[in-house]
Amino acid sequence: MQHRRFQVGSAQNLNHAGSLGRVAAACAADEFASGLIPVIQAIRATRALTLASMARELNVRGIRSARGGNGTTRRIAAGRRRRG
Repeated sequence: MQHRRFQVGSAQNLNHAGSLGRVAAACAADEFASGLIPVIQAIRATRALTLASMARELNVRGIRSARGGNGTTRRIAAGRRRRG
């Protein structure tokens, strides 16, 4: 019996490799978002209820996004959608 060999990232396993990467990225994003829940709750307790005020407060506290950038309203909204 002859075994087939696949190169990493070859055309034969590109879809599989892509799906593994998407799963890993989603898991990392979920973990990061769940770690921010207590921080967001504390910020909301200070009456910062809009996305803009929450993003501003995260930036003031020096809390960066998962990729190291500043907090923005789009990132806050995406995090809220992610955690359900």
